[in-house]
Amino acid sequence: MRDHYGRLNFTPRLPAELTRLTFRLSFRGRRLMVAVERDRAIYSLLEDAPLEITDHADNVSLTSGTQVIRSIRQAC
Repeated sequence: MRDHYGRLNFTPRLPAELTRLTFRLSFRGRRLMVAVERDRAIYSLLEDAPLEITDHADNVSLTSGTQVIRSIRQAC
């Protein structure tokens, strides 16, 4: 996860020892939950106004109360 000029950018990958990682964060007054599994990442905006993030260079729109599920691209 990186903050590039006020926008969150994700390129999730898990180390071999982990099967899942879940965390919550606050960004610009919005609460998000991110769950990373071997083959997918799940982004949830827990409250407040919509938020645009980037996942593997693709724009993703998050709205409150919904989940966005994205496939994790395998490293080359």
